[in-house]
Amino acid sequence: MSNPRKLDRRSLEGRRIRFLTPSGEGVISEIAENRPNEFISIRHLGYIADGVEDTGSEAIRAWAPAYENYTFTATPQGTRLTVDQDMTDEFESMVETWPKALGALKALCEKRVR
Repeated sequence: MSNPRKLDRRSLEGRRIRFLTPSGEGVISEIAENRPNEFISIRHLGYIADGVEDTGSEAIRAWAPAYENYTFTATPQGTRLTVDQDMTDEFESMVETWPKALGALKALCEKRVR
């Protein structure tokens, strides 16, 4: 009998995920590609507002799909994380959030190692 908690990481490809605020607004995405411990690509498809997914309106089609790619590279000091993201002028403010978000990720990763 297989363990229902064990997840084949490659099976994540094509799965939809939601990045939501506490109020339920956010982005609908899917895993475009997953190579465990090397690379993951998230394809953003649209927005969720008032509980409704929008993946086909003119406003969404102006930017979607947009990709967010994470590459993990082994270095003598540990692991280098490189983030590449498609971004329109509308999302330029996201540039300011990356240092804080990546700092929090680094702290979590280092805490697990120690």
